[in-house]
Amino acid sequence: MDKPYHVEWMCTYCGEKKLMMSNVGRPLLGNCNKKPNKGPHRWVLNRRLSR
Repeated sequence: MDKPYHVEWMCTYCGEKKLMMSNVGRPLLGNCNKKPNKGPHRWVLNRRLSR
């Protein structure tokens, strides 16, 4: 089994970034301030960091 690594997630609407371990999965949706009616964030994988 591979060792976990750090993954940076980014919201496509507001650009907020979250750094998490690869084995945790996506961040929670939360509320995005840039979306209409403060809808949920839309997280995409921005980059993988090996540490």
